[in-house]
Amino acid sequence: MTTFPSRILLSSSEVSDISGHSPEDLEKIGGFEQYIVKNDLSKRELAIRHAIWTKKTYSLEYGFFHADGTVHTFFERGNVCTNACDMWLDVMLIDITEQEKSYHEVVKERDLLKQALDSIDDYVSIVSPDSQILFVNKSLTGRINQSPDHYIAKFSSSPGYNNKTQKSGQMEEVYDDFAKKVYSISRSSIQSDKGHVGYILISRDVSIEKYREESLLQTIEKVTQKLHELGRVLKNLEESNSLLEQETLKQVEDVTRLSKIIEDKNLLVEQLVNQKELFITQLAHDLRTPLTPIIAMLPLIIDSIQDPDSKELLQLFYNCIENLQNMVNTIIQYATLNQVNSIEDYSLFNVDYLIDDALKINSFLIKEKELNIDISLPPEVSVSLSKNLAPMIFRNLVSNAVSYNIFRGSIVIQGEIHKGVIRILISDSGIGIPHHLLETMWDEFVIGDTARKNPHSKGLGLSIVRQIVVMHGGTITATSNGIGTGATFTIALPLNRSETLVLCPLSTLQ
Repeated sequence: MTTFPSRILLSSSEVSDISGHSPEDLEKIGGFEQYIVKNDLSKRELAIRHAIWTKKTYSLEYGFFHADGTVHTFFERGNVCTNACDMWLDVMLIDITEQEKSYHEVVKERDLLKQALDSIDDYVSIVSPDSQILFVNKSLTGRINQSPDHYIAKFSSSPGYNNKTQKSGQMEEVYDDFAKKVYSISRSSIQSDKGHVGYILISRDVSIEKYREESLLQTIEKVTQKLHELGRVLKNLEESNSLLEQETLKQVEDVTRLSKIIEDKNLLVEQLVNQKELFITQLAHDLRTPLTPIIAMLPLIIDSIQDPDSKELLQLFYNCIENLQNMVNTIIQYATLNQVNSIEDYSLFNVDYLIDDALKINSFLIKEKELNIDISLPPEVSVSLSKNLAPMIFRNLVSNAVSYNIFRGSIVIQGEIHKGVIRILISDSGIGIPHHLLETMWDEFVIGDTARKNPHSKGLGLSIVRQIVVMHGGTITATSNGIGTGATFTIALPLNRSETLVLCPLSTLQ
């Protein structure tokens, strides 16, 4: 769009005053337009052309380069004037720079106030004196979910908010039928140099507090009733307490008397146990004394007898006497272990030696059953064990593995060292152990079921083994899947008796 030429034909002194430019500069053709900000110049031309076309008054604002080097804001209002041969503009100019600055400051302050009110969780609104909504904060906008005018009309028309009766700073609780909530609302008057200009309404949802207050009052009422009931109960308790004290005194006397009886009984039981151990030990020694010469003499007598029937009868008699001697020796061993509190005769044993010794003791029956023996032990491993008790551990376990094995069965002996502990597994392919006996078979005089029953056993072998192992700070366990599946006995012993026993899974022996 081409700017049409214009010239100020007649200007008042005020035009030069507000623009800072001389009349000569302003009255040149296009002299006034050259000081208008470029972006606003086309806007002014459009407004003038539109006014010429419609023959209406125009008004607009634009930036103007003042003679002092700053840009001022001018307000221009003009009328199109015409006669028979000419057309001109009757223009009025106003410098509104200061008013615009004031307006922007007001807008800035308004935005700051809005930000401050939006940051408040309470519901805030500003209302004119005639109850017209002017502003609601973000919390209120999100709560009402409807026209703010509806909200203001709702509360400003309530009985407590009539402008003529409501005083500034007063509080009132209002029930909102729409939200089904109770709000505490306060009204504060807004004053200016022109007087009262409106109100600030601040409302807060106190529904929960009201509910809690009502609940508290109900609770207090219930507690009061309970206190009255408690008073009656306490009175009854006092009466019962007196009777209870009397009964308690009687019970204490009875308990004291029973405690004395139990103490006497415990002492008697301890004496009987000691007597039992002494009797068993003495009986075993008394039985072993006459058996020793009989055992020594019977082989000589058997060799001297020529009659086959007599010889067979004496051999049977010798076997019975030998079984009796073994049973007596086992009882003496068990009784001796019960009297031992600690081990004093520690000695270093090679594990290979202990296993080899146990196999030699049972070599006759191993050959007779044609058993296959598989041994896998760490080389040159020594264990600190009791000199007298150590051989009994492996002799008894190997003896069980041989005695209860099947013909041409197998015995597997494995070992592993981990964290100062050696674990030895002795597995057989024998008749197995029922699940219900895996725990009880360690008790004394437990022989087991008929499948594993040995007519010469008195149920002390495993009890002796476990007691010896425990005395050395070790553990022994047994596993079996039942009858006909064989059994595995696992012994864990510390290599050094001063170390704490640490059991670890056998990763290579499963």
